[in-house]
Amino acid sequence: MAGMKNCKSCGKEIAKSAKVCPNCGAKQGGIGKIIGIVVVVLVILGIIGAVAGGGKDEKKSAIDNSGAKTETTSKDDKKSEDGEETSEEGDEEFVKVGGSYDNNGLKFTVDDADLKFKIKDDEYGMYDLDEGLHYIKVDFTFENTGDSGDKYVSIYDFDCYADNRACEQQYVSSVTGDFINTNLSPGRNTSFSTLYAVPDGAKEIELEYTANIWTDEKVIVKLK
Repeated sequence: MAGMKNCKSCGKEIAKSAKVCPNCGAKQGGIGKIIGIVVVVLVILGIIGAVAGGGKDEKKSAIDNSGAKTETTSKDDKKSEDGEETSEEGDEEFVKVGGSYDNNGLKFTVDDADLKFKIKDDEYGMYDLDEGLHYIKVDFTFENTGDSGDKYVSIYDFDCYADNRACEQQYVSSVTGDFINTNLSPGRNTSFSTLYAVPDGAKEIELEYTANIWTDEKVIVKLK
């Protein structure tokens, strides 16, 4: 009938203007409608948020999969605990000649580097290199700064690269001595020298130190 509606509770016909059903006493009117509208609005906002978030994740994934860096890398000098200078670029740390690096209780210091090292008293040319190569000598001191447990140190702890090309380590007992490796107890230290054969005219010479064998985390010693 015109001007009539069904009760939301019992379903019987009542006047459209009725605020209370005369049959069951149930309240009629706009509260339920308002609640329904609010629910619909919240659902729509949730859908919009989900779509926007999905688009953002897809963009990040695309950047990561392309191999491009998601953050701008910058090189900043910083001070280590002992006041020596180190540098950072991206996820890699750099140690300069004269600087130190403490790797969880095993600290090494790059005492000195001679990038044009000449072997003295080589009258018979026993240590001559192939044409186009020359020696560099790097001096290190390692110290166990931890409270307990020995720390392993070896002349093989570093790999040398000249302009990103691997360089061979050289052994000259009159220069490097007989040291190969040792276990340092807490508070102990040892010093040694290493020789590498690098190409003449190399523009960049670096040593790589593996700080963590499980993650392949590298520390770079910048020599040139």
